Amino acid sequence: MSPALTSLLTLGGVIVAGLPLLWLTAPAKPTPNTIEQQAPATMQEVYLTVHFSGSPSAITLRHDGATIAAWQAPTAELTAALQLPMSDTLELEAEAHWQPDTTGSNAITITLEPANRESRSCTRWGDALLHDIFTFTW
Repeated sequence: MSPALTSLLTLGGVIVAGLPLLWLTAPAKPTPNTIEQQAPATMQEVYLTVHFSGSPSAITLRHDGATIAAWQAPTAELTAALQLPMSDTLELEAEAHWQPDTTGSNAITITLEPANRESRSCTRWGDALLHDIFTFTW
């Protein structure tokens, strides 16, 4: 074969091999943004028990930033019946204060007992201040 024909065939092969690159490197077509709509959680009565170590000066529980329960200087386990939105996951924010001179770590355990579901417990540890999110999943 002549050098011109070899060059022409090589150039044709490179062009044919490069055609898929145009398709592979083309900008992606925009896809519509879809947001999964979750069904609104229904309010349900939930029995709540709070166990703690030491002698906290205050314990506050919040859900979605709103205070749902607060106790000052509790001395024994705390119980309450609350109306909470029940879905597959529930997050409660807990804030507890102990005296600053308290030595060692302190703990809070929150147990939720919704109707027709298994009870769930969650424990968090802290020092003179415990401010954490308690996550419950069913």
